Amino acid sequence: MPVGAGPYTVHGLPPVTNERFLPDDPLDDVPVAERIEVVCARDEFEPASFAIRADQDLHAVKVEIVALEAASPGTVSAPRPVVPTVDVRVVKCWYQAGGMVADQGRPLLTPELLLHDDALVRVDEKAQANHLRTVDTEGRVTYVPISTPDSNALRTVRPRDARALQPLDVPAATMKQFWLTIHAPRDATPGDYRAAIRIRPANAPETTLPLRVRVLPFLLAEPALRYGIYYRGVLARDGKAHIGSEAKSAAQYLAEMRNLRDHGVTYPTIYHGSRYSDAPGDRSFDPELIARALALRREAGMPADALYTLGVVCGSEESPEELEALQRNVRKWVDAAAQAGWGDVHVYALDEPSGDALTRMRAAFTAVHEAGGKVFAAVDLPDTFERVGDLLDVTVSQRPPHPHRARQAEGAGMQIWSYGIPNVRIEAPRTFRRSYGLLLWHAGYHGACTYAYQHAFGAHIWNDFDSPGPHRDHVFAYPTVDGVIDTIQWEGFREGVDDVRYMTTLEQSIQRARSRGELNTAGRRAEQWIAGLKAGYDIAGDLVAIRRRAARFIPELLEPR
Repeated sequence: MPVGAGPYTVHGLPPVTNERFLPDDPLDDVPVAERIEVVCARDEFEPASFAIRADQDLHAVKVEIVALEAASPGTVSAPRPVVPTVDVRVVKCWYQAGGMVADQGRPLLTPELLLHDDALVRVDEKAQANHLRTVDTEGRVTYVPISTPDSNALRTVRPRDARALQPLDVPAATMKQFWLTIHAPRDATPGDYRAAIRIRPANAPETTLPLRVRVLPFLLAEPALRYGIYYRGVLARDGKAHIGSEAKSAAQYLAEMRNLRDHGVTYPTIYHGSRYSDAPGDRSFDPELIARALALRREAGMPADALYTLGVVCGSEESPEELEALQRNVRKWVDAAAQAGWGDVHVYALDEPSGDALTRMRAAFTAVHEAGGKVFAAVDLPDTFERVGDLLDVTVSQRPPHPHRARQAEGAGMQIWSYGIPNVRIEAPRTFRRSYGLLLWHAGYHGACTYAYQHAFGAHIWNDFDSPGPHRDHVFAYPTVDGVIDTIQWEGFREGVDDVRYMTTLEQSIQRARSRGELNTAGRRAEQWIAGLKAGYDIAGDLVAIRRRAARFIPELLEPR
């Protein structure tokens, strides 16, 4: 059946947008899709999206990808190409406690979860309530409420998503949004590929939507910025799976590390032994747990040149005895990291100090350096550089990014990272893409470390309505018994990282061409274009167009083979 005929229509949607597509959206202003087209480099995950709008009830709808293959002879050079993969999920709309930073006191239907099984969360639009499916150890399935002030029913909840997209229903006069993630691995074969997205309702004709994927002839560089995040998860002392932001089984911890790495975050903080940790019994240094955590990070592919720990928090120490105790704790971490093959250990300073309190931390910062460590801190003062610039190695700033502040940091011999622009509290993919991508690249910042990958401010991370205070839960990816469930805002963040990777790849390609004495006309045009972007970056500019232009320049600068 053609995509625009019959009892349902298929529409292409922009994946990374702050526009909310809800079930009752008629999609009148969204054209019927003719095809889905995706362009990606090697070592990149790239999203695409479409929606099914039903004119009648559609039952047990299957959405399948017919395997990718060369679009035509000669478009893929290798006889046995390494082909990109395609993952399909449904975008789940559910109720959250408002759409802003704080609980707004009213349920708001929000597209957020990327599920393989739409039935994992049931949504009652009349009651404005969510229910989460849980399966106990004997296989019994129940649904528990997750949109009330009381989360007692969630104490033993065990959510688990399917491994692949499951059939689902689309009621009449509603739409379902689907999310594709195309992954071109590091060794993907460049060229043009084609596939078909087959849509098969049990009670309506089948539709086929063409999918076109182009893999560009270059490998994306790692970003020039260092991407961290406040990661609160620690290995549970009982070794069991827990559903929350704190205690994790080894399987959960490894799954989350891989998820972070796949989203471009390679320097997540480590909370083992932190005064800020809410994990049971986790306020003391445990070298065995730390060694296991670092081994899991290495297994997930995290770089081992630097570690950022909240297991030591410095800044309040002033007496000789306090400073000596601080140094003992720092040395424990430095030794544990070294034994695991890890590099520089950065310890955290007291959160967001102000005025003279920051100056009084100089003795503690000096003690950390003497013990072999470095210091990072969330500090946001105009005079940070004057007060502690010679001792603070990384300042994580909440102020709007600006090139002047990057120059100040470099002049003081320190790095400046960013957080809170925003923190992980809103379901806004485009905002995260811009704020943690080209905005930081343009400002010349050295990294990002926003708050937080997961933080349940109430009793349970799957319930946005149980917080006793003003804060909503912070969640980029929801924990399950054996993995995580991504969100659309998390995918937007990854697109921001990838924007920086494209610009980093282009800048490195220009540098290599110059070193070979082969900086051609295209290279000089690329230099001028980058200089223009950095001189007058338009915060409201077209991120897709910027990436597309960078991708056109890069192949012209590759070393001839």
